[in-house]
Amino acid sequence: MKLFNRHKISTFFLILYIFWIIFAINWFKSGSSNYPNSCGAANGGLIMITFFIIAIYSLILIFKIIIAKEQKRSDFLKIFGLIYVLPILLIFVSFLF
Repeated sequence: MKLFNRHKISTFFLILYIFWIIFAINWFKSGSSNYPNSCGAANGGLIMITFFIIAIYSLILIFKIIIAKEQKRSDFLKIFGLIYVLPILLIFVSFLF
């Protein structure tokens, strides 16, 4: 919890990221992505936007990792890891329920 208290802005954007990933998972899981409601191009666009968001977050965190010192560097490395682990965990959990 201290990690999130030290980096309030990063935590805010991580929460936005989690909401976006949940939205994308629910879009495909709920059936909204099926033919009468959506087409393949829109579904592909949603996936590409998600990859673009991941790339932007990664680039910003890589920049912050490079310029940060000591404790902040390890904090940003943990947040960087969360960016790639959280979608996998959320997908896994969504298939369980």
